[in-house]
Amino acid sequence: MSPDLSKVSGDWKTRVKHLSEPKNEVFFAKKVIVVEGPTERLAIRRLASMMKQPLDLDLHDCSVVEASKTAIPTLVRILAALDKPVMVVYDTDSDKTDPADVSTNEKREMEIQEAVDAHGQVTLFPCDPCLEVVAGIADARKSNKPEQMMEHLDVAGNWKSISSGLKKLMKKVATFATTI
Repeated sequence: MSPDLSKVSGDWKTRVKHLSEPKNEVFFAKKVIVVEGPTERLAIRRLASMMKQPLDLDLHDCSVVEASKTAIPTLVRILAALDKPVMVVYDTDSDKTDPADVSTNEKREMEIQEAVDAHGQVTLFPCDPCLEVVAGIADARKSNKPEQMMEHLDVAGNWKSISSGLKKLMKKVATFATTI
C-alpha cells in the first residue's frame, strides 16, 4: 500500500525540518503519540512504567515522538498519509497573554485542528496551559523543564501520588496504545 500524499499539503517540506529525532520511529510503529517536546515524551514514558498495571508502549508497538508545535500539523498529515493512528499531546499556552503570543497560539491551534480534521481519527490531549500545570508543579520554570518533571515524578514515587490530570492523560494514552 502506498502513502496517500493528498493528505500532506501546504508547506510540509519546509516544516518537516522541525521534526525532532528519532523521526524514523513513525515509519515502523503501528501507532504514534506526537508530543510537543522532551518533557512530554519523558513524562509519558515514566508515567507508563508507574501505572498500577505498567504500560509497555513498545510491546504495543506505540512510539512517542517529539515534534515542535510548529511541526505537529505536518507530522499528523504525514501519519495520515501512512494511515497511522495518532495521539497528539501539546501545551495550549493559554496562560500567555501578550497579544503576539495569543495570536501565535490561535494560529497553531487552528493548524493542529486542520491537520486533525484532515487525518480523520486523532486522539487529542491539550495540556492547559502546559503539562507542568497538569502535573501539579507549583512553580513551573521555563528552563530545565524535562529535569523538573522527572524530579517531580521521582518525588511522587508511585501512581497513587500522581496528579489527577496526569492520570487522565495516561488513561487516554493507555486506551490509545492498547486499542487495535
